[in-house]
Amino acid sequence: MAWNKMIVALPAALLTLACGGQGGSSRSNPFTDAAPSYAALSIDEASVDATPPAATASEPAPAEAMVVSPTMLGAGCHPHLFIRQREVVERLNRHIYKALSHVAEAIAAGKLTQVGSSATWELVKGGIDIKFTITLVATDVYSWELDMAQVGNALLTVMTGQIDRSGATVAREGKGSFTIDFANLYAADPASKVTAGTLAVDFNVQPASRLLSAVATGITWDLDAAQFSSIDRAAGPTSTTASRARAAASRSRTRWSSPAPPTPTSSPPTPRW
Repeated sequence: MAWNKMIVALPAALLTLACGGQGGSSRSNPFTDAAPSYAALSIDEASVDATPPAATASEPAPAEAMVVSPTMLGAGCHPHLFIRQREVVERLNRHIYKALSHVAEAIAAGKLTQVGSSATWELVKGGIDIKFTITLVATDVYSWELDMAQVGNALLTVMTGQIDRSGATVAREGKGSFTIDFANLYAADPASKVTAGTLAVDFNVQPASRLLSAVATGITWDLDAAQFSSIDRAAGPTSTTASRARAAASRSRTRWSSPAPPTPTSSPPTPRW
């Protein structure tokens, strides 16, 4: 599925569902308050989106109120952005979580080293070295870097980003961007399943709104089997698009090439008056 850009704006009510736990936090620790989290940086279309994908059932959830404005960039915008909105949201959230889950693990259980304007969490888990660093680069502006590798190998940069927390009053509030390199993530963690591509996300998280803009480039998507028919699953993810295209073409041929009405073999009977 190739799509260029999708802009999603969420109303304040849904933001409360996703970030209700942060409302009582004043800036007790500037580094952890500036750290990225799935709750703050996922698309919250339905209430279950606030739960990380690993703990969410694969069945599609009912959509709740949301304003979606896909921005067309030429012919590259896939029509599924419009007709399969729920699947796009779930897929994007799942891929964001592939990186942010490691950030959460490092902060929760890693060894913290704080020196001057930088804080680093390091963790070894399941044969993977995880290192996450937050650095104060300007007043209220923090950079992010997630580095990972198989134990014994050189660390690879999996995610970089930045958040501007000027005027922020609660944790994770701010605007900025981050980019995930899935090739490096896969090299460090093959269980991530995504072998190539990048995902660049711009965000603006405020107390009354949230705006995310995502640009995916060359991603080998980790497809959710629950979203495809039994025929597609048997054929494999790589065959899904082709099988659907063939089905659509078949329907098109049937629609536009219907045979003409049969030619009468004899003259119609003469009406009797």
